[in-house]
Amino acid sequence: LGGRLRGRALAGSGNFVLRGQEGEGQLDLRLGDSRVRAEGRVAGERLDLAAQLQPLHLDDLLPGGSGTVHGSLHMTGTRQAPNLQADLQGRGLHWNDWSAETVDLRGRLPWRGGGGDLVLIGSELQVGIPLQRVHVHAQGAVEDLRLQLQADSPQTAGLVFGGQMQRRGASWHGSIDQ
Repeated sequence: LGGRLRGRALAGSGNFVLRGQEGEGQLDLRLGDSRVRAEGRVAGERLDLAAQLQPLHLDDLLPGGSGTVHGSLHMTGTRQAPNLQADLQGRGLHWNDWSAETVDLRGRLPWRGGGGDLVLIGSELQVGIPLQRVHVHAQGAVEDLRLQLQADSPQTAGLVFGGQMQRRGASWHGSIDQ
């Protein structure tokens, strides 16, 4: 793949094999100053997908966007119960009415079992309301989740709460503790 897109250099290569609903492949894509590498496999219900942003400049991808995202994402497990591992850092992110001076997402969160520890920290966010700081800490697993959230807004009071959520059969139950 080569050429120009919206005045930016475009180059890349990939290899994909699809067999019905199963497939595997890899991609190395460069657009402007951005580079994205991805590889993955979906076999039956199992998945193993990984992406590296080295970095991704939003203005290369989104007209009117700005800022950069560095890091990696990895999803494993099944289509209905994916496990997430993330190490992403965003800086100076702006697109339309949404913005964040910093956003960091680090850790892992399995769908089942336990042992997950995923933290999202953001500063100077505009996500419909302005937020000076957001800190979200998820522990356990998606089906048995403990969550702590702290958000500070210059226009409203700060918010701090903790809670939990569990899947029981086909239904979900949760509570707010603080």
